[in-house]
Amino acid sequence: MHIVQLQNAVNLLFPDSDLKIAYFQNPSREMLKKAFRSLAMAEHPDRNGGRSHERFVTINRAYTALLDVPPGDLKRIFLQKQLVASFGRSASVAPTPYAPNAFVAETSSQRKNKQQQRMPHSSRSGIRQIPKYQPFSEESYYEGELPKKSLLLGMYLYYTRYISFQMLAHALAWQRDLRPSMGELAKAWKWLDDRDIDWILKSTTIPGRFAERAWRMGYITIKQRNFLLIHQRSMQLKVGQYFIANEVLTASQLNKAIRDFERHNLLHS
Repeated sequence: MHIVQLQNAVNLLFPDSDLKIAYFQNPSREMLKKAFRSLAMAEHPDRNGGRSHERFVTINRAYTALLDVPPGDLKRIFLQKQLVASFGRSASVAPTPYAPNAFVAETSSQRKNKQQQRMPHSSRSGIRQIPKYQPFSEESYYEGELPKKSLLLGMYLYYTRYISFQMLAHALAWQRDLRPSMGELAKAWKWLDDRDIDWILKSTTIPGRFAERAWRMGYITIKQRNFLLIHQRSMQLKVGQYFIANEVLTASQLNKAIRDFERHNLLHS
């Protein structure tokens, strides 16, 4: 199968950029099956009155295309084509050939149901249950020199071999799932209503994530966009908590790593 078809299949099955990068870096059947089950369950025609039949078929084709290629071959193809210029950045992939109407965006009610299933994020005082990490059969650790550029903490821990790539992907997914959605925040402040949120989510041809898209479409001002970004980030749990809870790092080891990380970024900012 052509490389463009493979990378477009990854784009479809991994809408989350962090997990997409993780799959490009180290393709695994476990990660692929998990992504497919999640999408297939959400988009199955029986759950949507037959409305998402076309997208469901497309998801199955993408899954089959990737499943037919051994993970080792996929990794070699992705690395040879330099689909990931550097870890933590968006993959340099070709535009997806799937028509915009093949993508069925989540409705606000679907997002609300997901939000209700998440653990509370408004209070930082309470004990949160952090999932136990289940190691893969082969954990991928970085080999090479520490990049001379500013990094995020998770990337720094990966590059300094404190954590594996697979653990970082899981930690980022955990962190993402616990942060409040932009739409729900904007709705709480009465900047948007359910109809606005649905329309913004469905406008997949507009570039950017939710806040950026809402601003480009004229629903919010640039100051509101910036406030949403800052407020969501302030409510997001620290990724270091994940590694402490899974006993990969002690609190003192994490504090030392953070100090080294800050010095690194100061030198390469």
